[in-house]
Amino acid sequence: MEVALSRLQALAAGAQPCPPSQEAVAAAALYLANLYRGAERLLEALLRARGTPLPSGPRWHAELLQEAAEPGRSAVLDERTAARLKEYLGFRHVVLHGYAHTPSWERMLPLVEDAPGVFGDLIARVRAWLSQGEPERGPDA
Repeated sequence: MEVALSRLQALAAGAQPCPPSQEAVAAAALYLANLYRGAERLLEALLRARGTPLPSGPRWHAELLQEAAEPGRSAVLDERTAARLKEYLGFRHVVLHGYAHTPSWERMLPLVEDAPGVFGDLIARVRAWLSQGEPERGPDA
């Protein structure tokens, strides 16, 4: 995630004051999608460590995020971080399913600008969760 974030920040810095080329916008879109995929992999590993079965089915991406923020169950995420990550989940869906166009820079820019804070919060939440000691296990673990 750090590599994708640093490349995204470098690309965004080079885009000021004018919008980047279509190729740079496409690259930024993939960096954003990769950041979110990295977050999902991290959450999958933490839920496994907690003894929580991973969701499956057509809505598994959204359910994974919900499960990681489930209150009272040794939640990895708080509601605010989960809500912010949900925006990246939606964007990832648009990027990976194509919809035959490159996303507009203007629509992406808030996600690009917020990425360091959002993914920084995620890392901080994960570190805090890990520092709690032995993760809570489910009854079948």
